[in-house]
Amino acid sequence: MSENIATNTPDIYAEHMPVFAKLLKDENDKVRMEAPEIFRVLGKRRPEFVRPYISELQKLSETDENRVVRIHASGAIRAAGLF
Repeated sequence: MSENIATNTPDIYAEHMPVFAKLLKDENDKVRMEAPEIFRVLGKRRPEFVRPYISELQKLSETDENRVVRIHASGAIRAAGLF
């Protein structure tokens, strides 16, 4: 649901990005699999929202034990057009 809102009204997420960044580090695999998706959606519309979190996304894309987390983190980076 949040991804749909972000698609249409991305600016409301500007002040809430730290909350989503915390989810990137969650112990639960399901949370970590979904967390990068908001970065992917916002990266397409407001890459400046995603830039501060590129290093964390990069780390996830290279080292997370969960394959889906790695794929979704890579997708968020690509969507932001930063790498």
